[in-house]
This record gives sequence, structure tokens and C-alpha cells, in this order.
Amino acid sequence: DEPGPEGYQARLSRSVPLAHAGIWPLDRVWYLLLTSGTTARPKAVIQTCAMSMVNYVNLGKAIDLSAQDTTLNYLPLFHTAGINLHTLPTLYEGGTVSILPGFDAGQVLSLAGQGAFDTFFGVPAVYQEIAAHPAFRHTDFSAVRSWGCGGAPLSADIIEACAARGMTLCNGMGMTETGPTLFLMRPDDVARARGSVGKPPLMSQVRLVDGAGQPVSQGAVGEVQVRGPGITPGYWGDEAATRAAFTADGWLRSGDLARCDSEGFYHIAGRAKEMFISGGENVYPAEIEAALNAHPDIVEAAVVAMADPRWGEVGIAFLEMTPGKRPDTDALSRWCRGRLAPYKIPAAFMPIDHLPRTAAGKVQKHLLPSEPVA
Repeated sequence: DEPGPEGYQARLSRSVPLAHAGIWPLDRVWYLLLTSGTTARPKAVIQTCAMSMVNYVNLGKAIDLSAQDTTLNYLPLFHTAGINLHTLPTLYEGGTVSILPGFDAGQVLSLAGQGAFDTFFGVPAVYQEIAAHPAFRHTDFSAVRSWGCGGAPLSADIIEACAARGMTLCNGMGMTETGPTLFLMRPDDVARARGSVGKPPLMSQVRLVDGAGQPVSQGAVGEVQVRGPGITPGYWGDEAATRAAFTADGWLRSGDLARCDSEGFYHIAGRAKEMFISGGENVYPAEIEAALNAHPDIVEAAVVAMADPRWGEVGIAFLEMTPGKRPDTDALSRWCRGRLAPYKIPAAFMPIDHLPRTAAGKVQKHLLPSEPVA
């Protein structure tokens, strides 16, 4: 932004407008984005013009996007959330994108209080930091119309703390492979469908299937599979991964597990790769993490499976604790016992200074130890 001859304005005045085709075929490969790498090595997901347009429609409908909107983006632009939530849709609509070099809770709160942005997207850890900041209690949030959230389970405590300050957190779910908007709650539905990620948007078809590929009954947990014009054609230079990602009849396998309630709202149960079997029972780490995240001394929990000679597998909970706190195994077991079936209670509670995260703030569970650490 410097005013000199090498500053932005001076260089802009010397530049020649770039010629472009004007019309972009929808199936054109536009850019590549790497997956988050939260459970395995990242893959390069092909992004087409159609995917970007479908995401614009799906997100725009969910948040009532307008040309007068300003969105605040602190996420890396090489990540699907950084470029597609809400940067590109806002630019398509004719709005403004304010870019921060990184997330800073105090700066976000200050800008919110100044009415500097209308829409915002963050992972639950971001909202955790915002709610814990001293300025949270006196910031005026009335100028911000949309608070979107995704990337991990959103705890009821954070939802309620933000609601008390006039922030309606709209949880959602998506993937790099889906552009990414797949589910996003409407503000009017948050109170009556607490914990849901919403309903499928206009241009996406969703089904839930069991391990044999058969549709599950209402309320049962199944894998989320998706098809529609907003789905990637595959992974760049990786035909084997592309084949593995799709069913024989053309549905994308998300790897996410969910159930659908009687009103059509979807509730995420976790990742299929993270589910483990303890004593013959399916255990979904996301459910355990939600119970632990409600504990006042826990900043965030991440649960992984550990081999066990008696039960086959049991859970280990890695915990980021609030300053000055240490896990008390007996107390945490009692806490879980009031909220979970006995076979779901972790066998160990391990403190960790910082959970390993991607640049977008999602926990990288494959970097956690697979057994208790001393």
C-alpha cells in the first residue's frame, strides 16, 4: 500500500488489462486445491468453473449475499474455505473482500464492532477464541448479518455463548471436493435444529448409505454421498484416487457419517475413517468430543482409537486444557458417564499443549499419537 513508484497504485496505473476469453466452459479446469490432510496426505482436487458457480449459488442463497456485502477473510487463499468461503462468491456478487494476514480475535472483534464486515466464516476453534477474548463481552455485533461455521463439530456451549451476544452461528459441512458448500444452516432454523448442519442446497443431491451401499432408514447413521454439478471430476494426476472416490453409479463418497432427522435436517456423526468398534459397538469420536468440549476446563478435545486386548479398540482423548488446568481422569470419566454410554468413555485422557492443525484450523488427527504418551 506504499505511495511510492513501486506501491500498489503506481504499479496498477502502469499495468495493461489482461485479455480474457469472456466465456468460460463450465467443465473447464480452473484451479487446483489441496485437501486438508486431516486424516491422510493431501490430494490435489480439480476445481472447475461449474463448481465455483454452483458454490456461489448455494452459499449466496444460504446467506442472502448482496453486492453491498463486505466479508472478512483471514484464512489462507490456497484452502477451499479461504478462497470459496466467502471470497469468490462475494466477488461474483460485486461485494468487497477484506483480507487479514491471519486470524487475530481482538482484531476481528474490533472490526465487527466498527461494522467493517457483514459476513464471516470460521472453524469452531476460531469462535472459541473469539468467545474467550475479553472484548467479546462488550462488542456490538449487530452489523454482522451472517456467522458461518464448519470444519469440525460445533459445541452447544459456543453456540449459546455467541447467541447470548446476538451472534447466530450457522453450522455447515462441505469438502474441497464439493466446492465446498454442501450444507449450511439458515439462521431461522438454528434454534429448532440445534446441532444440525442444515439441509442439502439447491444444486446438490445427497444420500446416506450403509457399508453395502444401501440407503439407511431415517434417523440411522450412514455415509454421506453426493452428486450434482458442483462436484469435482477427480484428483489431478491420480486416477486411482479418483476411481476410489466415486461409486459405480457416480456418487462422490464423502467419508463423512451423518443421520437425517424427521424434518430433513442432517446431523454429522463423524468421519468413517475415525469410527472405531469397541466391544462390538460402533463409536463415533465426534460424539465424545462434543461431550468433552462442553467441559469448562477443556478448550478442545480430539479422540482417536487405540487397540485394546479386551474390547478390540477404545478411545484416547487428547485435550487442550484451559490455562492452569490438568486432566483429572476420574472426574472426566464421571463427566462423560453422565453424557455417553459406558463403552464410549475414553480409556485415557491426555493433555496436549496444542492440537496439530491445518492452516485453516482443522485438527490433524493422523499426527496424534495412537497410544497414550508419558
